[in-house]
Amino acid sequence: HLHDTIIPLNNPCPKPGQPDTNGIPQQIVYPATYPDLELARRPKEMKVVLQEWQSVWDVLMEQHKGKPETDSEDNDWCCMYCILSLQDDFINEKPLIHHYIESCRHICHVLPKFHCELNPIEML
Repeated sequence: HLHDTIIPLNNPCPKPGQPDTNGIPQQIVYPATYPDLELARRPKEMKVVLQEWQSVWDVLMEQHKGKPETDSEDNDWCCMYCILSLQDDFINEKPLIHHYIESCRHICHVLPKFHCELNPIEML
């Protein structure tokens, strides 16, 4: 149930001469007409998504000296997973279970993990 998204506007500014990809639509799934039939209609890998966000990819490459898989705990941009998890379009995306619950006309309220004082069932 993946759908197209908009590349966040708050990404870094592009380098001089590079295209500004911020704010443009992005397909998260390879199109059916993709030349590599093995990838057609399949979700894109994290690396491909970030490469399409030109300015984000450039910053990642600079910080990790050309190796996006490098894992360091120096900052929030330690790896591809962390970068994606910080992006507005991923933060604001509801999980599939939320969509399902709401489609059944119910309210889905997620409680913080490991906070028993906020969980009503723990107050019994």
